Amino acid sequence: MMRKALVLFIAVLFIASPVLAAERAPDFTVHDVSSGNEYTLSSFRGKVVLIDFMAITCEGCDELEESLKEVWPEYNDSVIFISLDVAVATDSPDDLRAKALPWIAGMDNESVYLQYGVSNTPTIVIVDSEGYAVFKKAGVMSPEELRKALDDAIAGRSGPIDIPQTGIYLLALFAGIASFFSPCSFPMLPGYMAYYFGIGKKDGHRYRKAAVGGFSAAMGIVAVYLIIGALLIYFGSAISEYIPAMGLVVGILLIILGILMFTPIQYDALVEPFRKIGSRFKGKKEHGFAVKLFGYGVGYGAAAAGCTAPLFIAVILGAMAIGLASGITALLIYTGAAGILMVAITLSMAAVENRLVDVLKRNTERIKWVSAVVLIIVGAYLVWYHLA
Repeated sequence: MMRKALVLFIAVLFIASPVLAAERAPDFTVHDVSSGNEYTLSSFRGKVVLIDFMAITCEGCDELEESLKEVWPEYNDSVIFISLDVAVATDSPDDLRAKALPWIAGMDNESVYLQYGVSNTPTIVIVDSEGYAVFKKAGVMSPEELRKALDDAIAGRSGPIDIPQTGIYLLALFAGIASFFSPCSFPMLPGYMAYYFGIGKKDGHRYRKAAVGGFSAAMGIVAVYLIIGALLIYFGSAISEYIPAMGLVVGILLIILGILMFTPIQYDALVEPFRKIGSRFKGKKEHGFAVKLFGYGVGYGAAAAGCTAPLFIAVILGAMAIGLASGITALLIYTGAAGILMVAITLSMAAVENRLVDVLKRNTERIKWVSAVVLIIVGAYLVWYHLA
């Protein structure tokens, strides 16, 4: 049942993508470093807008700038040109002003590049006269390529292209799944199963017991991420300038965690403190079946957060760049994915009981090694992608 629900949820996200693609391009405000004037994208409705995502030290951006300077006089009356410097941590308004660009140029202080799913510079995005993104390309473009893209946008020959909300929501979904199986928390799963079978009244209503227990443990996981997410959403703007480096940080941490999984350190140093959370319940007065599993869920969620916090931060802040509603939606999807998995596994335990525990115990080392290799590969790719 839970597997069908997950499949249905993913299908709905993919089906919804054409609807999301038809939404207007995200609005933003830019402060022109030369004139001092402020402009919003929506104020240019009725004209085509070309957005140039660039950086001062980007060689490809310099090449693209030459192409833009060649075509700008031809389209100055019908197209609004905007250059956004995304390197707000290293570039300054004075650096950008020194380039003396003949069109609007400003610092990307609103992380607009995240709203448009821009992952590298230079990137060109063209918005048509009705406010829809109709063109996007990363890398250097020749004057001829720019003319064709602009002519198509002006003539209405370009249809709306996808905008990144669906991608961010899918990332939140799969990141939530990954957090559940993170190397810091997954070794606690056999312990959770043994703990589950060891408490509670054996009244024959095993599926009802599994539903209550799984939901309680899931709420413990959700509570951890909701608290972290709420703090992140509230203070997110204070750390938004460090988002571009998040991919490199995540990659390095994944490599380290993958290597640690081949050693006993991962169990002794990372997992053992959280295992003690469950053992403390055993020595206390009876608090109730649901309350105990909620506490175990809190420990499980805290352990997962220790491994996946950088990824969690990147997902939530990336969605927050689109808007508060997107940030909250991504948070709910992320936490919901982890919570649903806990419920699904608990219901599965009710069906197969102790046989599942035996299978997991026999394959724990194999699962750990495969996970370690995957973590190292993914981490290495993220580091290479960021540095390249």
